[in-house]
Amino acid sequence: MTAMKLFRAIQFAAALALAAATLSGCDKSDGGNEVNGGSAGYFRYADTETPVGKTFAVTDGGKVSFFATPSTDVSDMDAFYGEGSPSYIWLYFDESLATGLDCNLMDEEDIEISGYNAADGSSFIWDSSDTGTYEGGTVRIEYDPASGSFHVELTVVFSTGEILTLDAEAVAEHGEPEETSGIYIINGDEDNVRAVFYEENPDNGHVSLFITSAAIDYFNELDIASSYVEIEVDADAFDGMRTDFADAGGFYEINYHDNVAGTTSSVSSESGTVPTGFFTMSRSASSPEVFSVQIVAVFNGMSMNIDFSGTAKSSKEAVETPENAFVFNGQAPVTILSAILDKDTGISDDDGNDCWRLWLSASAGKTDVGEMTSEDILIVAPSICFDGTVYGFSMLKDANFYVEYRGVRWVYSDVGEESSTGTIEASVGDGSITLSFYNLKKGQDTLEGYYSGVLTIAE
Repeated sequence: MTAMKLFRAIQFAAALALAAATLSGCDKSDGGNEVNGGSAGYFRYADTETPVGKTFAVTDGGKVSFFATPSTDVSDMDAFYGEGSPSYIWLYFDESLATGLDCNLMDEEDIEISGYNAADGSSFIWDSSDTGTYEGGTVRIEYDPASGSFHVELTVVFSTGEILTLDAEAVAEHGEPEETSGIYIINGDEDNVRAVFYEENPDNGHVSLFITSAAIDYFNELDIASSYVEIEVDADAFDGMRTDFADAGGFYEINYHDNVAGTTSSVSSESGTVPTGFFTMSRSASSPEVFSVQIVAVFNGMSMNIDFSGTAKSSKEAVETPENAFVFNGQAPVTILSAILDKDTGISDDDGNDCWRLWLSASAGKTDVGEMTSEDILIVAPSICFDGTVYGFSMLKDANFYVEYRGVRWVYSDVGEESSTGTIEASVGDGSITLSFYNLKKGQDTLEGYYSGVLTIAE
């Protein structure tokens, strides 16, 4: 690397220290250094140590952008972009580096560092391969969840032996979480990751992730997904490091749930079977709902390749359905006052199961199927659907099954606009029924509801 580049980097460090020293002697009407309102830290180069004036940090999708400047006349991060920028040192790093441990900058790839000095326009960009300019460096980053702040201790050693140090802290603002994205490959069939959920178990310190290609919104809708992958690991496994299953020292368990076939394939660190492959997992320190996960595994005659980064929903977020009422297209809940079950329909599914008709009405006292209209909900389903089991539409694709209301028919189909999703769970007793149906979607039309009460059996 050229001697001019080394000169410019050292010129930047010296000029920044001088500028900071000059600024530190100025009258500060705002009362001193600020970490978005608190103590900020210092710059040090050679024998000159001066205070940091302002710091800023923002997290976005598991990454952190961190600015420290000797200036006290900065109100937000926009000041560092374009003309008129004050002097600064900038770090851009992965949140997984916020471990409180020293990292060797010569080996670390998940961090970018640069600086700018407004006094003379000098700048530097950290480049570990540029041994003509840099001899080495370290960075230690800590995150305090109580205050939401990142503490950075940076040391850059130039090839001349001079050392630039930054010790600064900033309370982070949070950008919009990234949408979930990634690939979902099971036995060579590739799809997109469309939903991810997480569950924490304080009893054993484990965290579970549930990953599916199904376009669902809530954890308790996983039963309507055609399949999903569940992985459970120790909480400290989210360190961003690749773990080969053959060398895994901690706990892991993987379950592949095929809801269409009704089967589950499982393997764990305690099962005696060691899968081929590896997993890499990380979790945002400041936004615990943001994960990055890669799972490559072959076990029990099946293979999976899961790779995603984005936002997961808590398993505690669940579909809420009104009691003894239904909701159509997000409108006001309609109370269900009558329920009639017709078992003698003369219809059967492909497996020979009798299909029943269930009517739900907002009118009280209805006891005859002939009284029902399009203003009442009609559910046609095989008799097995009334045994208390949760059924997703895809599980009933070969059955004579549908839900109908106000001219809209929700039925599973492989044809684009005609396709619907949904879940039904029903249990019939002696003169009573408990029923829930949710996440029924067809285009813009949605339906969900719950009923537990008197059931009239049609004669």
